[in-house]
Amino acid sequence: MAQSAHTSALPTAAFRGGDVARSSDGLGWSQLRLEHRLTPDGGAQDASLSFDADLLILHRRRSRMWQEMDGRPRDVIFRPGDALLLPCGCPVRWRWDGAAETVVMALPAAGAAPRPCFAAWPLGLFGDALLHEMSRGEGGALLADGLALAVRRWLARPLAQEATPLDDRRLRLVTERIAAGPAAPAMAELAALAGFS
Repeated sequence: MAQSAHTSALPTAAFRGGDVARSSDGLGWSQLRLEHRLTPDGGAQDASLSFDADLLILHRRRSRMWQEMDGRPRDVIFRPGDALLLPCGCPVRWRWDGAAETVVMALPAAGAAPRPCFAAWPLGLFGDALLHEMSRGEGGALLADGLALAVRRWLARPLAQEATPLDDRRLRLVTERIAAGPAAPAMAELAALAGFS
């Protein structure tokens, strides 16, 4: 994978070539390549890989993945709206259980740091808009390039500005506290249980 994201024919083919439902190939998009991936069952990439583009992976359904990025192992449950940022050249291995649906954006390398899992509803909206343009099949290159720049701008925000995903344990604590009633708990109490300010 020695080509840039906008010229490579298959920048993410090493993930699993047979699960690409649609891609932006042939639409004239210069700032990113988009793939809509539908993976019917689990899989693994046991050899360490790295890519020549920054990969932003937006999850559209719940899935569980074990990943090792930059030598750090993690067991992650992705929810719809969660994202993973795999920077250019960052070594990665992974295994996942069950079906998955993702939108993968290959973007020109920008020297980003790896982000193994983060909540990113604005990026999900950008991904949905790009999927819509891709499904029209008319190109939409100007809009796609503008959305790619918006994605880059959003990713450049400081980490402190993004919300971390609410894991199952913290969500259970919040819902149990609400159910325990009779009085409604204070927002500050619920935020503390969820691990937010």
